[in-house]
Amino acid sequence: MISTRVTRAGAGFGIGSGLVAGRDGRSFEVRGVHQQLYSHVMVELQAAAELGVPVEPEMHQIGQVAAAVGLSLRTIRHYEEVDLVPPSGRSAGGFRLYTDDDIERLRLVKHMKPLDFTLEEMRELLEVRNRLAADATAAEADRGELLARLAMFATAAEQRCEALRELLQAAQSTAEMLRREAAQHRRAAGARR
Repeated sequence: MISTRVTRAGAGFGIGSGLVAGRDGRSFEVRGVHQQLYSHVMVELQAAAELGVPVEPEMHQIGQVAAAVGLSLRTIRHYEEVDLVPPSGRSAGGFRLYTDDDIERLRLVKHMKPLDFTLEEMRELLEVRNRLAADATAAEADRGELLARLAMFATAAEQRCEALRELLQAAQSTAEMLRREAAQHRRAAGARR
């Protein structure tokens, strides 16, 4: 049996039962799930030991994820559509549910965006990280290849950061020049009065 805890700040709400679908396609009956999941409703699934079903201890709805990561709902949905960061599950009502690991992947994608990584490069980096985390017992050659790819991404990120630092320095120089020029014009205008 999987038990649930539903919390919502403010007004009361009805309780019912439903199904939660996991990423692997299996559905689990959940008792006590609100039939209409309002925003800010959090469903925490706690697996009973007798089922032995690995269920994330805390799942977050897309609105909570958007607020935590600082991405729009549209952007998060787009990352799902292109299979970059799909949700780990769906609630009985079809709401996207994300784990803390999903949130961390979204944060990484958000941080890669200003570095001009393509979606394919982001996907590849996420895959490398997933495989390194999941396959600690991989053959040394495979693990060595994954580590080399990770190092390649680290080098590319550092090079792109350096290019951004150079752009920032040029932008700051331009802003300072404009401030000086504006101050000179103000002084000249004041002297004419």
